[in-house]
Amino acid sequence: MEQVVTWITDNKVPVGDWMAALVEFIKGNTLNFFDILSNAIGTVVDGFTGALEWVPAPILIVACALAAYALRRSWGLAAFIVFSLLFVLNQGYWDDTMETLSLVLFSALLSPSSVCRSASRRRTGRGSLRHCGRSST
Repeated sequence: MEQVVTWITDNKVPVGDWMAALVEFIKGNTLNFFDILSNAIGTVVDGFTGALEWVPAPILIVACALAAYALRRSWGLAAFIVFSLLFVLNQGYWDDTMETLSLVLFSALLSPSSVCRSASRRRTGRGSLRHCGRSST
């Protein structure tokens, strides 16, 4: 039995070599595709960022607080958002925060089923997708 274990451990499957070859193949044959994809995503995210930075920070802070109150009917949440965003602005991280928010908004657009599932779960208490035109499995 020891010989079988020794043979198995001595004759390793060359997964590392296979993966290196696959990565080189992908880099060599799909680089243009990923460049195009990266440029497209970058353009959309930069557009979101530009739109968010175009709105004056105090107005965006109030709008976020009002949206939170409208969605959750919680003055505590709205106040927390106001104080949190004022702190971000005070610390000089406003532009970085707007870029992060742009990335989050873009990723939410790419996964509408998760957004619909979340909204449906709030309404029904389950993970149904029937509000998005599909049924969950």
